[in-house]
Amino acid sequence: MYENEEGFGIKANLIKFLRNWPVFLISLLITLSGGFLFLKLVPKQYQTTAAILIKDQKKGTEDAQMVQSLNQLAANKIVENEIEVLRSKELLLSVINELKLYTTIEATEYFIGREIYEKPPFLVEVRSPDSIQKCDPVNITSTGGDDSFTIGTSTYKLNEWIKSSCGVFRITHIDRSKIQQGKEYRIRFKHPKLVAEELSKELGIYTANKLASVINLSLHDASPKKAEDILNQLLKEYNSIAFKEKNQLANNTLEIVNERLAIASKDLDSIELSLQSYKSQAGAMDVSSQSKLLLENITDNDQKVADLQRKLRSLRSLQADLNNSNGQLMQAPSAIDVDDKLLVDLIKQLYELEIKYESLQKTTAQNSPIMIAIQDNINKLRPVISNNIANQIRSLEQNERSLLAANSRYSSNLNVMPVKEREIVEISREQSKKTDLYNYLLQKKEEAELSISSAVPDNRIIDSAVSTVKPVKPKSILVMGAALAAGLLIAASIVLLKEAVKSTLSEPAQVEHVTGKPVIAEIVHHKGPEQLVAQTGARTEIAEQFRHLRSSLPYLGVQASNNRLLVTSSIAREGKSFISLNLAASVAATGKKVALVEFDLIHPTITKKLELQFDKGITDYLLNNEPLENLSMSVPEHANLYVVPAGQPIEMSSDLLNHKKIEALIQHLGNAFDLVVIDSAPIGLISDAFSLSSFCSATLFVVRKDVTPLKLVKKLQREGILNRLNNVSVVYNGSRTRNVYLKDYYAEYRKEK
Repeated sequence: MYENEEGFGIKANLIKFLRNWPVFLISLLITLSGGFLFLKLVPKQYQTTAAILIKDQKKGTEDAQMVQSLNQLAANKIVENEIEVLRSKELLLSVINELKLYTTIEATEYFIGREIYEKPPFLVEVRSPDSIQKCDPVNITSTGGDDSFTIGTSTYKLNEWIKSSCGVFRITHIDRSKIQQGKEYRIRFKHPKLVAEELSKELGIYTANKLASVINLSLHDASPKKAEDILNQLLKEYNSIAFKEKNQLANNTLEIVNERLAIASKDLDSIELSLQSYKSQAGAMDVSSQSKLLLENITDNDQKVADLQRKLRSLRSLQADLNNSNGQLMQAPSAIDVDDKLLVDLIKQLYELEIKYESLQKTTAQNSPIMIAIQDNINKLRPVISNNIANQIRSLEQNERSLLAANSRYSSNLNVMPVKEREIVEISREQSKKTDLYNYLLQKKEEAELSISSAVPDNRIIDSAVSTVKPVKPKSILVMGAALAAGLLIAASIVLLKEAVKSTLSEPAQVEHVTGKPVIAEIVHHKGPEQLVAQTGARTEIAEQFRHLRSSLPYLGVQASNNRLLVTSSIAREGKSFISLNLAASVAATGKKVALVEFDLIHPTITKKLELQFDKGITDYLLNNEPLENLSMSVPEHANLYVVPAGQPIEMSSDLLNHKKIEALIQHLGNAFDLVVIDSAPIGLISDAFSLSSFCSATLFVVRKDVTPLKLVKKLQREGILNRLNNVSVVYNGSRTRNVYLKDYYAEYRKEK
């Protein structure tokens, strides 16, 4: 690649782009039209939002504590867990099945199917949504009857089950007022699990900030009513599941308490009947004060033993839960009869971890980091709790043995009492024990029933689902901006790619890089039929460029003492003769006598361009000894400009140019004229220019934009052919860059005159 301030600068690239403005225009028309069609055809998306307040144990307010006090068996909630629950597939499937989102009714509009959610013309019922198969949409057409319709080539009635590749379904209602003539309707079926996966990706669930316990839900859909129904149903299903989970544990605890309460009630009734029966048989009697005191001591000890035994049963039940195959607690921490605060806290931590693990199982893979971390914490807590329970059981058993030993001493004292009095004390003692147990179980039953009956929600819907009035997608400004940027980028890429793959020279900087020679003049592209454009007094851009080239000749060493200039190119059609003719005319306009020598003996064109008739030429001089004075001829209407014709075209020009007469001819012309411009044959084709270069003080090598072959010029430079010419400079012909400042300057000049 070549490097040049002009060639690689921003200005040069802008010029390239401006020259190719049709490419940009077409590209922009295509991309902007595409953007317009996109906005026209793509369904507008509305944003629907809802918000729910979770009474988090860490982030909540006093309401959370009140709920906890009313519901002793409920598990604490954490916002992050509830977000996962709201996104769970089970919850979304409930919403999908309730709203029947596995079927959609579409109508074709602008060749695109658009869903009809509100007031659809057909109502569809699927017999088994879980058996829906992947299939193409079912086209449906209403017939003239009120209860008939057509699918494919078959006609069906309302409520008639239809077997298809999608599954078994039926149409339960047709609203003909909603059917538009000319529109095609079709039913699209999709398995509920696929719908749940799509909905999970589209559903946005997030918190306002880290400290907030408010969960925001958002959904984008072409139908605002559909999105609102989905979010509202999602919140409804979420509350329903929350109530079910809350009551499940309470019901389990209540079931256990009722079973034990029934046994305790039966035992208490049996003891009361025994006491009543004994008194009726033995006769009513009172026990002595000593017996009463002994009974009170025994009753007190029996109550303590009963408490210990109840706690032992609770601990052993808890230990059995920890040791079973599932290893999951069946009772809430508040329902476990334990006095040790440390153990209660450990059990509470384990319970909350198990609830969290169970909730995340619905949405998270088993091998995910969060699931592994929770399971690891559970595994660490279990042995700690198990050891603590074992220590508690040993301590309680020791206390139980001490109390039973004391009761044994009391029983020994009881044996010395009268038989009837002793029997009454024993029965009363057993009655007291059963009564205490019965009262305790009644308290636990009341707590469980209160938890179920209160049904206090642990969340509050702040905002029901509401949709935006204006669509949020697609954004017209962004789409059209993207289309504009794409159009510009595509056009720029085409232009740059075109420049990169070009096989011709296209920029002056590129010419200088390839040839290693300076570009001393740029000549703009000339479209007109006239060949002589550098006329005297001409006020055109191209005339000024030839004047600029004329003023550069002294710097090339073309002076009065060395006044011969060679003009050549690499191939034909590069404007070599055009440059020679107009440069000679421009110099002649200054009053100097100029000879334009037509030394392209194989393909001469200058005399044709000037429409000159000649009798003799260079070939006549070389072959027939024509006198030198007879060769030059003046150009009509152009004083001081003379042309030396080539004569009759010949094929072996190179042999003639090596003739001794050539030097005499050029020497004669140099003496007779102020400037001799030699128009030679292209050096990329024949070697004539090399024979003539030695007689000249400078050489103009003409290249033409998008015509001169890049490979050929590189070859000429690589093989040193250009360096064999004398004092080479480059003229860049066919430039597309216009000098607007010069045009304005001349316009102002003519205005002043």
